[in-house]
Amino acid sequence: MSKPHTIHPYVDQSIDDLHYCLFTGKANPHVLKVIKQMRVSTEFCTLEAAIIGESHYLTFSCGTEIITELMACIDFSPDTLLGAKGTAIIQHPFAFKFDDHRYAFQAKIIDLQEISSAPLEAFELFYNRCALQDRALEHRFEMPCSSMFEAKTSIAMDIPTPDTLDIQTLHLYPNESRGILTFTRFHKVAQ
Repeated sequence: MSKPHTIHPYVDQSIDDLHYCLFTGKANPHVLKVIKQMRVSTEFCTLEAAIIGESHYLTFSCGTEIITELMACIDFSPDTLLGAKGTAIIQHPFAFKFDDHRYAFQAKIIDLQEISSAPLEAFELFYNRCALQDRALEHRFEMPCSSMFEAKTSIAMDIPTPDTLDIQTLHLYPNESRGILTFTRFHKVAQ
């Protein structure tokens, strides 16, 4: 089992600078500077999940078909199937079908100063449940000064049915007192 936490220096970034894209093929881990990664295999695909700083990528490999979800503060535009930048990421869900698989993505911005933290609490419950099954990664940043909020990126992966992968990610930006939660579902479509 890998350590659930790592600590690296913090760099101010912004949700407004995030780019989301879905593309065919694999991400290049050397270009994206992977900090932590994990592989999960199911009956229908293999998922490679990686934390790349305050960002992530998810690569789904099903036989010869490979798609990658990338969310990062870099302009990354290979052959993009779906994409958005900044707050446009949360404006509507994204979906894509290839062969007999479906991919769905949506995101939600959370205000870390709100008293109600129901979305954050729900994520933590999901994360802890996945961590018990060794399907969770977390990266905490070493803050240069005291901050009201921590900076971290987390990925949690669940297999609710043999044909479905549910992935949630959390990206916290203490400099903005905001975070972004993402919800990805990848599943095999019944024939």
